Order: sequence, then C-alpha cells, then structure tokens
Amino acid sequence: MAVLLPSYKRPGRQDMMDIVPFPREITQLYLDKIDLMIVAMFKGIFILAIIQGLAMGVVFWIAGVPFVPLLTLLSIIFSVIPFSGISWVAWPVAIALILTGNVVEGIFVIVSFLVIVANIDTVLRPRMVPKGAYLNPVLVILSVFGGIQFLGFIGIIYGPVIMILLVTSIDVYTKYMLP
Repeated sequence: MAVLLPSYKRPGRQDMMDIVPFPREITQLYLDKIDLMIVAMFKGIFILAIIQGLAMGVVFWIAGVPFVPLLTLLSIIFSVIPFSGISWVAWPVAIALILTGNVVEGIFVIVSFLVIVANIDTVLRPRMVPKGAYLNPVLVILSVFGGIQFLGFIGIIYGPVIMILLVTSIDVYTKYMLP
C-alpha cells in the first residue's frame, strides 16, 4: 500500500519492517523486490524508449523523411508500449514512403527498424534490468496494460510492481507457507 500512495507520507524501510506482521526475511524480500522492480521498470521502459526512439529518429533522418523531430518524439512515446509500440510509427512511415514512390527509403526504414531498432531492446534490457526483477515478458505486457487501464499512465510503472508482488507472494507461499 505504501508504494501505491505517493501523495501521502510513506513509511520508511524500517517502519515497514516493524508494521508488516511477516517474518523479517519475508518483509525484506518484498521490499527488495519492490525496489528492484521500480528501478527496472524505470530503466527498462523510459531509458530504453528514449534510446529506441532516438535510433528510429536517426533512421528517419537518414531516409530523408519529413517531420523527423515529430516522428522521433512519437517513436519515443510509442516505445513505452512493450514489444509493438515503436512499430506503430515505423511501419506506417515506411508504407507511406513506398506508396509515394520512395521505395528505397521505405525499404531502408523497414530493414533498419527490424535489424537495428527492434533489437535494441533485446540487447540492452538484460544489461539494464537486475535479475531479481525479472518477469516473464507476457506478464510484463499484461501488467503494463492492466496498470494503464486501472491507474492511467502511472500504471506503466505500478502495474509491473503489483505483478512482481503477486509473483513474489506466490514464491513466498510455496517456499515458506506450503511446507
């Protein structure tokens, strides 16, 4: 609850350790997972979105696409959506280039997107996200869309935090409570 109420005075780590009725090691596990997931989601979503969006902007600039700053900004914004986000900008621009007779430029945008920009996430995410905050990609997508639906834009961060708490709760239950 302390994570979801940023406008109120949040209890500190020691306060949480004293308040929560679980054994200290379980409470510490939860607090560590929350911290890891918040950092991972910030790095994994926002920093990677900026890097991917800027890379797509460079591709647009090289291809001679008009309105490069606008398309770069749109690429950054759409990159926040996992897996398919930036493709919502890249594919329409490439198709528009091809339909207007700029076939080479359109194919360049498609190939650059598929070979370079789409793989930035694959290469950088494992280096940026701590192993303790790993979530199955399907759970990340589910939690991001669920978070957006339930909490709005801030749900991009809080959705995965709630999901990691659910996954941690299942781990705690099977490790500590079930036996």
